[in-house]
Amino acid sequence: MFTVVYNPASGSGRGEKLLPKVIEELERRKIDYSVVRTIRHADKDYYKDVPCSCEDTVCVVGGDGTVNGVLSRLSQRHMRLIVVPCGTGNDFIKCVKLPKDPIEALRRQLDGEIRPLDYASLGGECFLNVFGIGFDVEVLKKLDQFKGKYSGLKAYLCALVSTIREYRPTECEISVDGRSFEHKSVSILSVGNGQFIGGGMKAVPSANPFDGLLNVVEVKPIKRSHLLLLLPTFVLGLHVKLGLGKTYTCKRLVIKGSNLGFQIDGEIRSADTIEIDVVQGELSFGV
Repeated sequence: MFTVVYNPASGSGRGEKLLPKVIEELERRKIDYSVVRTIRHADKDYYKDVPCSCEDTVCVVGGDGTVNGVLSRLSQRHMRLIVVPCGTGNDFIKCVKLPKDPIEALRRQLDGEIRPLDYASLGGECFLNVFGIGFDVEVLKKLDQFKGKYSGLKAYLCALVSTIREYRPTECEISVDGRSFEHKSVSILSVGNGQFIGGGMKAVPSANPFDGLLNVVEVKPIKRSHLLLLLPTFVLGLHVKLGLGKTYTCKRLVIKGSNLGFQIDGEIRSADTIEIDVVQGELSFGV
């Protein structure tokens, strides 16, 4: 069974407009399909009608948030995933090098070689891209405060300046693959199944969603006066090459701290204990 899960609100209504084109392509290929409509990816009940047998293909028409919502609902089910990108950032398709055009991306996946695709699990949630704590997360938190007063770049710059004034490194304890906890002081900690966040910022340059590993980047504490220089390198993925970040791979990461703020593909959360695992063998993907 081929199920299309679409989010009509993705990309300011782009999901709604794309659905007929997706259906046209499936009918041209004589693929039998059903359609499930969703709006709020955080509400997993919206995915209750998605089938769960091992022959299933789930085609998500939406952004990274909708994809994460589907995976969180179906995280223990074997299926083929197809992504028709129509969100704001579309970071996942950048990592797997799919075309920007949604229908061309669909065709590439339908015709592509089927490979196992990893995802990361964090409690009851799943993500294909990047988890993070530290300075970049604090900027996102501040941005919500300034959006009501300003718009666009001005809101972001206000959030950035405010965060720099109050900046302190994040203190936490980290256990890698079951080993003993070590104290860490970091400016940014990024854990990637994929490479990108925020519509193209290369947070974890070496991440590969087909290698069975989580890729971790720890950016050491940085002086406040240097933080403005950190962000451009973070966007381009140069923070690793410049020696600002320590990188390693693992299959499981446990992070402990006091009410740690973190983001999953731009969604803000907080917890005292965070457990992240890579999951292999449950998803397949055509590339």
